[in-house]
Amino acid sequence: MDDKLQVAINKLDTEAEASGIKGLKVVADLLIQYISQYPDEAEKITANDKKLYNAFEEVKKVAKQEAKGGCCYMAPERVMQMVVDYYGIDAKIAIKIVAEPASVAEEKPSDVMPEKLQPAPAPKQEASVSVNLDDFF
Repeated sequence: MDDKLQVAINKLDTEAEASGIKGLKVVADLLIQYISQYPDEAEKITANDKKLYNAFEEVKKVAKQEAKGGCCYMAPERVMQMVVDYYGIDAKIAIKIVAEPASVAEEKPSDVMPEKLQPAPAPKQEASVSVNLDDFF
């Protein structure tokens, strides 16, 4: 692995852990996936004036501006786009949602599928009801 890439990965991991913010670990992991595919972008992550927490603060600032009644929803694609823009990475973010049958999901190790996310229960048999309109009158 390239030294610059490893330094960038270490920086992102360290900053995410030090922040204590769960969401930053997810953001760091997505950035690591990106720079692993495009190692030339790693030096943008290692710039001394760029910090993961500061990127998060930029996202929070926009969210506060757009909040209605104290609430704001920001799509994951938009958040990640703001983060890569903060680092000066020229990329277009698209996040793919993958759905698979519960039987496939059950076979995955627990670290891939957290305990909170359980496969959907098996569909129950349909019940039939016979209703006569005279019952309502």
